[in-house]
Amino acid sequence: MCLHIVRKYMILKYLENCRLQKGIYMNNTSETSLQFHKITTRKEAEDFVYASYLRAASHQDYAAKDARKRHPELTRSLLWQKSVTPCIVVTGSKGKGSVSNMISRILQTRFSVGLMTSPHITDFRERFRVNNTMISESDFCRLMTEIQPEILNIASDLPESVCISPMGIQADLALAHFSEKHTDFNVLECGKGAKYDDVNNVRHDYAVINRIFLEHTRELGDTLTAIAEDKSHVITGEQKCVYFAEQEPEVLEVLQRRAETLHIPYKIYGRDFHAENIRYTCFGMQFDVEIGDNIYADLQIPLLGEHQAKNCALALAPCVWMCCLICAGNPQFFLCQTSGKICLCYTGRDAWKSCVPSRLFCWMPVSMPPAVRM
Repeated sequence: MCLHIVRKYMILKYLENCRLQKGIYMNNTSETSLQFHKITTRKEAEDFVYASYLRAASHQDYAAKDARKRHPELTRSLLWQKSVTPCIVVTGSKGKGSVSNMISRILQTRFSVGLMTSPHITDFRERFRVNNTMISESDFCRLMTEIQPEILNIASDLPESVCISPMGIQADLALAHFSEKHTDFNVLECGKGAKYDDVNNVRHDYAVINRIFLEHTRELGDTLTAIAEDKSHVITGEQKCVYFAEQEPEVLEVLQRRAETLHIPYKIYGRDFHAENIRYTCFGMQFDVEIGDNIYADLQIPLLGEHQAKNCALALAPCVWMCCLICAGNPQFFLCQTSGKICLCYTGRDAWKSCVPSRLFCWMPVSMPPAVRM
């Protein structure tokens, strides 16, 4: 079942990329007018996300680099002003969605967590979730109507060849939704890169960079160092810490140089944290994660592959250090593991704690036997 869903996800992602290249969104929509109108259906809301992009698509060179045709500066002020909640932004070439979901699942054992990822599997609204509940259709339409004026105001003076990135509009809607839900933390996944990705405009206290490969070479560059240079810009200068997955030496050199230039502390997979004792089970992967002097033993995820264990270590690392900061401010909180569960616990006069199985790290809907189903 797990492999079936992965296969379906990859097919949908491929079809979306193909259709966007032709200037056609997945629902085969025609170009939506960049004029204010009350949005009443999910299709209209989705159309608005891509309206500016579709208007500009026929005037742009498809083969051009992101540096020539993407304009994150258009939404920088807007997204910065709306960034009022502690946030983690995740980039990389592979596994961004997995790591983003894992971080969200860990933090939501105690906090309310907003999560924005892309692409979706079956429903566009999957991209916007709070504590793993996707935005309702009514809220999706209402909030898209509410953010329309600010998006149209930016678009009003743009030439036809310049567009507001769909990622910028999605980030705007996500922050509006998370604000209404009063989230304690937000986790946002970047698109292809970071330097020219509007998601990177969201003020973030932490950044996570998963493995970087030769991918999206047309947009980001045709060498590992060029791609790493683009994605390294997720480090903007205000982070408390950044976390690097296992990387090729030339990639790690680029990331470290960026962090050191901006005087941002960083943690590296293999040096500061790692997964070990990785093994396959009937229900997925089981492994230990070592972070500093702490070992979290026998973690389980209903996904297959050694890389998923490493993704889990990368997700758990920032959560552990964030909890250390929380604990420093409130000694009644602490991170613990009991019976294969990881939780953020609270002790006080009315001592209590709430634990969530580590198997909740699964980021896709997977049907599991009753013994391990959440």
